[in-house]
Amino acid sequence: ITTDSTFVGYDVMDKVTTITDIIANGERVEEAEAGDTIYFILSETPFYAVSGGQVADHGTISNENFEIQVTEVIKAPNGQNLHTGEVQFGTVKSGAEVSASVNHKERRAIQKNHSATHLLHAALKEVLGDHVNQAGSLVAPDRMRFDFSHFGPMKEEEIEQVERRVNEEIWNSIEVSIQEMPIEEAKEMGAMALFGEKYGDIVRVVNMAPFSIELCGGIHVSNTAEIGLFKIVSESGTGAGVRRIEALTGQAAFLYLEDIQSQFNTIKGQVKAKSDDQVVNKVTQLIDEEKSLNKRVDQLNKEITSLKMGDITEQVEDINGLKVLATEVEVPNPKAIRETMDDFKSKLQDTIIILVSNVNGKVSLIATVPKSLTDQVKAGDIIKEMAPVVGGKGGGRPDIAQGGG
Repeated sequence: ITTDSTFVGYDVMDKVTTITDIIANGERVEEAEAGDTIYFILSETPFYAVSGGQVADHGTISNENFEIQVTEVIKAPNGQNLHTGEVQFGTVKSGAEVSASVNHKERRAIQKNHSATHLLHAALKEVLGDHVNQAGSLVAPDRMRFDFSHFGPMKEEEIEQVERRVNEEIWNSIEVSIQEMPIEEAKEMGAMALFGEKYGDIVRVVNMAPFSIELCGGIHVSNTAEIGLFKIVSESGTGAGVRRIEALTGQAAFLYLEDIQSQFNTIKGQVKAKSDDQVVNKVTQLIDEEKSLNKRVDQLNKEITSLKMGDITEQVEDINGLKVLATEVEVPNPKAIRETMDDFKSKLQDTIIILVSNVNGKVSLIATVPKSLTDQVKAGDIIKEMAPVVGGKGGGRPDIAQGGG
């Protein structure tokens, strides 16, 4: 299809226009019915086609005879914006005059997120260094994602500093000037081009001077104050030398912080803090108390085990001239059987010791052999013989081995 189509979405979100071409089921058609999914071109369109990380606009195309719900817009091979839509009612006809209307709320949210990516890019360069370059992005209504070159994870204070710098430029209410000009003139202005992007002789410059000047074909706010609020929600790695920041702006950022405040208030009530600044101290106090109680519980468990076992020396048997203690012990978790073994070893240093425990239906086994006896008996061999009996396996060194089943 070679029909001309002009994008007017930089200036308007609603436009009276004409459907020039309709494609359905892979063929060019003159009309389509309710329920059909169609591809179509408008003589003039306010709908942005997905590019530069910015998602396509959604919205409606309608007149008194039909309505189409626009779900996607891409660039056709000849450069036109190709719309995808589902006919809601009526009969769509090629050549029909229609009202094309972009979803205003979504578009405004996208604009905020796109302008925020420019401020974020500049802030990252300022805080981390000039080696930072954009390596990909997603600009959607509900969130933004920004990939950039950097050699390692950002420190917490760096994330906070970048977030603060972006918000400061929002609070500075910078007028966003957008102009088309020759690329050489744009470079003289100090406009930042994205690595790997192809630019024509005439470029579009998004100017948030003095903080950010970038070449960009996307849609932006007219003043940074419109962004309202910027909040980083995560920083992670996506590959060698590439980091990713996910962030929210405007209403989405407010709702995110509101949810955090709600969770904070719940914790505040649970720890019985009278004021916000008491919460951290109360939580720290509870953590310290838990650690202390856990230590006390471990000590009491050892004492209980010792009392139950009585004088363990009486349970030592003589097997083929070797002293052997084989017994079941009660422990709170599999890790604790090792600590119990240490207690037994300290009292029976010349004895082969085999301990078995049942923790929540799982069997833990451990065996130790004094090093002076490992030439006759190996702990690993003992466990290898025992473990299959309980449907498990295990092994270890000649002097100590563990298993389970």
